[in-house]
Amino acid sequence: MKKVLGPDHRNVAATYHNIAQVYVCRASSSIEEQQQQQDEHQEQQHQGLLLPLQPKQQQDIEKALKIYKDVLKVQRSALGDGHVDIAVTLDSIAHAHELKGKYDRAVKFYNKALRVRRNALGKRHILMAVTLDRIGKFHMERDGNMEEALRRFREALDIYRVHYHSLSGSSSGGEDCNVVVSVTRNIQIVSEIIQRYQRQQQQQQDDQLQMEEAMFLAARDKLGGTTRRTTSSSCSSSNNNNDDVIFKSAINSPGSSPRRRKHRRSHAQQQQQQHRRSHAQH
Repeated sequence: MKKVLGPDHRNVAATYHNIAQVYVCRASSSIEEQQQQQDEHQEQQHQGLLLPLQPKQQQDIEKALKIYKDVLKVQRSALGDGHVDIAVTLDSIAHAHELKGKYDRAVKFYNKALRVRRNALGKRHILMAVTLDRIGKFHMERDGNMEEALRRFREALDIYRVHYHSLSGSSSGGEDCNVVVSVTRNIQIVSEIIQRYQRQQQQQQDDQLQMEEAMFLAARDKLGGTTRRTTSSSCSSSNNNNDDVIFKSAINSPGSSPRRRKHRRSHAQQQQQQHRRSHAQH
């Protein structure tokens, strides 16, 4: 075929794409079998996380990615950047990166495929729903971005409903279609996960506020006791100072003779001592 059609023909690219798919399918089947065995011994919360690849799985995926890269060059040369065939290849590249656990690169290529299909087919095409559904599952099962998963599932559901309603001609809006049922169920699952997470976050915030409030009250009570002691000490000091003023005033009154000042000093000292004992008792 390559000799007849030339190396840059779209059919040659399609054939190479199928060869790459064989490598990916073989690796994917092996990974799924390995994952199923592992999930049987793990809690539900750990399921969906891919295990490290075995050497053979890694080799198959790397071979596929190399072929996909060559296919993409041929398709862009023969068809242009906006052809729907390119979206198929971008999807395949994304899936290969997903199997490798390279989630950042996977979502990047999934979104590229989505943009190509949107530009080539329009926002309401059925293949847009397929791509949105796939991206939603990726976020739900792989990278845990539930908000994005919910958004993609809802977009896919809107398209599926319109499409299957027009095909069936019924008033059910395609609600009885298997794919609509599946997406609806995923929306419910993701919504419950988000709500549960929000409740946990709210509970953590409430617990934090209660702890901070308890710490504040304890600090305030401690500070209040210190303040009361300081105030009492200040009052006592103030009273002592007042006593000193009274004492000095009493013994240094103008117009007093030395003898009278001595008598006043003795009397004032007695009053000062008595006044201080009275304060000490209180």
